[in-house]
Amino acid sequence: MGNINDRLDFSMTTIDSEARDMLVDTLAEYPARLHELIASAEDTDLTRAGPEGSWGVVEVLCHVRDWEKIFVARVKRIMAEDDPTFESVDDSLWPIDREYHKQKPREVLEDFAEHRSKLVDVLMELNMSDWSRHGHAPRQGRVSIGWYAEHIADHDTEHLRQIRQALRVEDVPDDDSWHKADNS
Repeated sequence: MGNINDRLDFSMTTIDSEARDMLVDTLAEYPARLHELIASAEDTDLTRAGPEGSWGVVEVLCHVRDWEKIFVARVKRIMAEDDPTFESVDDSLWPIDREYHKQKPREVLEDFAEHRSKLVDVLMELNMSDWSRHGHAPRQGRVSIGWYAEHIADHDTEHLRQIRQALRVEDVPDDDSWHKADNS
C-alpha cells in the first residue's frame, strides 16, 4: 500500500507555450501588484493583525518571501538533478521563530521581489520540455516544474486575497487570469 504521497503523481501537468508565457507573466507581475496594494497603506495598517486575529500584511509578506526562497531552490534543484526528493518544511512556527511581527513590511516585499525575479529568470530560461521535469514533494508526491509554477500562482492568489482582507480593501476582483489560457 505505502504512503499516499508515493501514489500521487502531479508531474503530468501539461502546459502549452501560450499558457506558459501567461503564467510566467503573472508570476513576474505579482510583486508590482503587491507594491500597488500596499503603496498607500500606513505602516500601522501593514503591521496590525488581520480580521479576527488572522495574519496581517507583514505576516503574509514574510510567509510568501520565505516560501519563495524554497520554491526557487526546488525549481533549480529539479533542473540540476534527476527526480530530487525534497524535505518536508514545517512553516507553522515561522511567524514566531522568525519574528514576522517585528519585520518591516516594505523591506520584506523588496526581498520577496528579488527572489521572485530569480524564479522568473529561471522559468524564462527553460525550454518546453524542462517544464515536465519533476521531483518529489513531501505532501504532493511527484511534481513537475509546471506544477510548481501553477502552485506558486495559486499561492500568490490566496495570499493576495488575504492581504486585501487585512487591509480591508473592497471590490477588488481576484485575478487568476493565467488559468484562462488552460483549456484542459
